[in-house]
Amino acid sequence: MTSVRVEHDGAARWLVLDRSEALNAFDEPTLHDLGEALDGCRDEAVRVVVITGSGSAFSAGGDVRSFAQSLGGDAPGFVRELASLMHARVIVPIRRLPKPVIACINGTAAGGGLSLALACDLRIASEDARLTMAYSGIGLAADGGSSYTLPRLVGSARAAELLLFSEPIDAHRALELGMVNRVVQAAELRSATAEWATRLARRPAGSLAEIKGLLDRSWGSTLEGQLAAEVEAMARLAATADYRAAVEGFVARRSSRSKASGQ
Repeated sequence: MTSVRVEHDGAARWLVLDRSEALNAFDEPTLHDLGEALDGCRDEAVRVVVITGSGSAFSAGGDVRSFAQSLGGDAPGFVRELASLMHARVIVPIRRLPKPVIACINGTAAGGGLSLALACDLRIASEDARLTMAYSGIGLAADGGSSYTLPRLVGSARAAELLLFSEPIDAHRALELGMVNRVVQAAELRSATAEWATRLARRPAGSLAEIKGLLDRSWGSTLEGQLAAEVEAMARLAATADYRAAVEGFVARRSSRSKASGQ
């Protein structure tokens, strides 16, 4: 039985973490299942990916019950293996997937669960969502790339505060800090996320892929390197049918408006 439910909504693929009895916490099987689901999203028919959780939580992060069980054995090895699995099968694939990934944060997002959301390209949160980095509360450091993504979203000082204190914040505070893009009422979360996914799916796939790639590259690039990458991306897109259709359509609409106004 899989712990990730895959749902199809037009060109959007929804990946639903489905361990509601454990607040969708991550264990090894769940990470493998999520990795396989992300692999399936490379299908060209999939234009947008949405990640959310079942029940009252997005994800509570690592399954602390399994952490407790590991204390009787090789705890460092267990933590190393679980974090490495998450990075290899989930975080890196999300960042390398050439299409937008939206986190639909429907409740608690803690530790690795919040790190998962931060790895996505866009985040929509329910107004009753609670977010916490959580790591220092159980004596661990950051994983899931959050020590990389969080400072770039909120700044280094705020990232230090959020990680060191690991205190929960509500969705509206997360919006103020720049951790999420939008906050909506709980009853509207699914429809608001679906609306964003539909709008993105209508955009040229190549354009979205190049934009995502440029944004990722910018974090480690010089100005000159980024300018060169932009030129190459623009040139690649100029060779596509989407580009030709968009330009020809723009010119046709402009000509129609000019004729209608008598110019």
